Amino acid sequence: MKSARRFLILLLVALGFAIPALASPGTARAASGGAPLLDSSLVQEMLRASGITDAARRSAYEATLGSWLVEIHQEIGAKSSPYRKAKKLHQALHARILRHYEATADGLDTVLDQGVYNCLSASLLYGLLARAFGLEAQIVQIPSHVYVRVFFEQ
Repeated sequence: MKSARRFLILLLVALGFAIPALASPGTARAASGGAPLLDSSLVQEMLRASGITDAARRSAYEATLGSWLVEIHQEIGAKSSPYRKAKKLHQALHARILRHYEATADGLDTVLDQGVYNCLSASLLYGLLARAFGLEAQIVQIPSHVYVRVFFEQ
């Protein structure tokens, strides 16, 4: 489990800093008020990093994420400000998905199956969904913690 966690952290650092994949806004549809879209290749890589090698299982998890995204989009609404979207996304994740904190819950599969999360898996999920909503989110790693920073225009 430790090597999987290290790999996830390296993935997050690469995505958040070296290749600003989570630092850049999502698709034009999401940014312009259209339905948010998941970055399928990013979802697949995150699931692989979580240890899910079976393609059918990864596709099922991606479908679950997509349906949650639709539900959360209906709750948030297309006309919300970026700040309100970020806040409502955080609230929706904790109300619907993130049920119980456990320090060893590194993988997205644990979050998706059981609602069990830690700072790494919750940040990964929030960053992915924030990006789908067109928010500029960056994963930040500090000693013993990972979190998401969301940027807003002033």
